Amino acid sequence: ALGEEWQSEVKNQLKCKIVVVDDLIRKHNADIIIDQTLMRKKSDYQSINYTNNILTGCDYALINPQFISKRELALENNSLPEKIKALLSMGGIDKDNVTLQILKVFQSKLHGKVRVTVLLGSKSPSYPKVKDFCALNIDWIEHIDFVDNMAEIMSAHSLAIGAPGTTSWERACLGIPSIIIPLADNQRTIAKNLVTANAAILIEKKDIPLKLVSSCKKLIENWQEYRQQNLRLCDGLGVRRVVKYIDNLSLGQTSKLSIDRA
Repeated sequence: ALGEEWQSEVKNQLKCKIVVVDDLIRKHNADIIIDQTLMRKKSDYQSINYTNNILTGCDYALINPQFISKRELALENNSLPEKIKALLSMGGIDKDNVTLQILKVFQSKLHGKVRVTVLLGSKSPSYPKVKDFCALNIDWIEHIDFVDNMAEIMSAHSLAIGAPGTTSWERACLGIPSIIIPLADNQRTIAKNLVTANAAILIEKKDIPLKLVSSCKKLIENWQEYRQQNLRLCDGLGVRRVVKYIDNLSLGQTSKLSIDRA
C-alpha cells in the first residue's frame, strides 16, 4: 500500500531520496525504480509517465553477493551428479502447505531416486506437520529451519522446487533448473517469463499430484539445457550495479536515503 502519495510525503518531510523496489509498474515519486522482473523493459514504465532512473531486468536482481563466488564453481561443474538432490523451498510461510503435498508425491512415486532438502521455518503454519513428516523420512529428506548461507546450501543441489519470487534469480545465478509453483498473483509474470526463457517448468498448485513427477523427469532429462538457460539470466552482480546508481544520486550533506520495499 506504499505508493506515490506516501513517497511524496516522505520526500517533503525528510528531504531525502527515494529508491523503490517494485514489480507492478505502479506510479511513484522516486529517484530510482528497481524492477528486477525478468524481461521487464524501461519502456514498460512509460505508461505512468516516469522518466527518472529505471533499472529493469535480472541485471539488477538484488541477491546476496555470496552467490557470485558460488557461481564461479557452478560454471566449472558441468554435469548432473549421479545422486540427485532437490531443494524444496516454498517461502517462509507456505500457508497452503504446498511443501507437504510435494513431499508426499515424492514419497509415493520418486522415493529412492531423489534426495530432498526442505527449507521451512517455524513461522509457517504447516511447520509442525512438515517437521514430523521429515523426521519419519530422514533416509531421504533433510529438513532445515533457517540458513544464512543460502548460496552454499543451494549450490549443493541439482534441482529446485519453489515459488517464482526473488529466489528465482538465486537459482538462475547458480544454473539450477527448477519447478516453479506460483503462490501469489504478483508471481504470475515472473513464472510466465521463466517458462518463456526455458529456464523452469511451471506447475499450478492443483496439478502437483498429476504433474510433479513428469516435470522432475523432464528437468533431469534436459538438465543441461535448462542449466545453461538459467546461467544466462542472472550473473549475480545486481547489487553492485544498483549501489553504483545509488552512489551517484546527488545527496546533500544532511540528506538521507529511504528504501521503499513496495
